[in-house]
Amino acid sequence: MGVDPLLRLGRCVALDVPHVVDVVEHDDLEIMVRFMAQTPSPATGVALQQMHGAASRVDPTATAFPHRDEHYDLMILSQWSDPADSERNIQWTREFF
Repeated sequence: MGVDPLLRLGRCVALDVPHVVDVVEHDDLEIMVRFMAQTPSPATGVALQQMHGAASRVDPTATAFPHRDEHYDLMILSQWSDPADSERNIQWTREFF
């Protein structure tokens, strides 16, 4: 097992991160739920992280992370064990993106 239990050694991975969006609408959440209900692998996940508060008050030039405005980061982490499933999982990730 790797350092992160979500990223296990030997798994195939398609990763799209981060997608920065200013606003998350109800329709956006419905799309996320619909795609997650159809994921081809139980090891796949989606994260939506809100950047706000103290983190958004840091000057963008003060650190190596310049994305300090209020926003959401969307991460799509597709993982699967069998390389034979690669095409199906990559296609799902591309369609979601």
